[in-house]
Amino acid sequence: MSDPVVKRIEHISIAVRDADKVKRAYHYLGFEPLWTEDLWDQGLRSHVIGANNMMIEFIESLPDREAPTTVDRFLERRGEGVHHICLEVTSLDAARRAVEAAGFELVNPTPTIDGRGKRVFVRPDSSHGVLMGLVELHRSETAESSANATTRRVFGLDQAGFADKTFVPAVSRRGDILCVSGLNAIGSGGRVEAEDIVGQARCIFRKLGEILAEAGATFDNVVKTTDFIVSREGYRGVADVRREFFGTTFPAATGVVVKELLGQGVLIEMEAIAVM
Repeated sequence: MSDPVVKRIEHISIAVRDADKVKRAYHYLGFEPLWTEDLWDQGLRSHVIGANNMMIEFIESLPDREAPTTVDRFLERRGEGVHHICLEVTSLDAARRAVEAAGFELVNPTPTIDGRGKRVFVRPDSSHGVLMGLVELHRSETAESSANATTRRVFGLDQAGFADKTFVPAVSRRGDILCVSGLNAIGSGGRVEAEDIVGQARCIFRKLGEILAEAGATFDNVVKTTDFIVSREGYRGVADVRREFFGTTFPAATGVVVKELLGQGVLIEMEAIAVM
């Protein structure tokens, strides 16, 4: 018998109507949020949670979609429930050959490539009613690193004052520490790239994203941020920028009002700590 193509169940995907409500329920079972991703081309939002080296994905339709999504049709036909299972494979080419040998059919033979790997889907009408995803993870997203991702834990969510905030009371995560110096919105020309605090915050987050990517990390790896601001004016708008970049996987955070910051016109500076 040849070596198995499948390594493990990478995740189980569940179609839901309100992912935030479901995530709160699963929190009582020990699951913690790992990351949230908007799949604009499909009109879907993916929420991934983890516990004890296991991952579950909740998928829901984006609120401003232009047309019914696959999840909309699934919910209308079946209601909430398991949408598909995703299997990690040793090689996507070997998996495709195995699919053909088994008599299964692919939804699309051309793999899609995302931040975690390249994948194809097996048609449910050819595989006993189960929609299966087959994914070959990028080298940086091996089973070991995926397991480490589930070590992110959030504490103190029952503390007063943290509901609907863009930060959590406390975060722990295992791995190498990446300390990011204070970032501001000064560009290569020596001038700030935005005049208001929200625009400057967006510049800062873009810079942070570039640093994280260079280190092989994402915003999900950030466990702590500290904002230094010269005025509270407009600062509430920075929360929308945090949601834009963090999704719902928020780090711990601190905000400090200071007399002034280095750099003419600088209204906000942010430093961050990430764990790889």
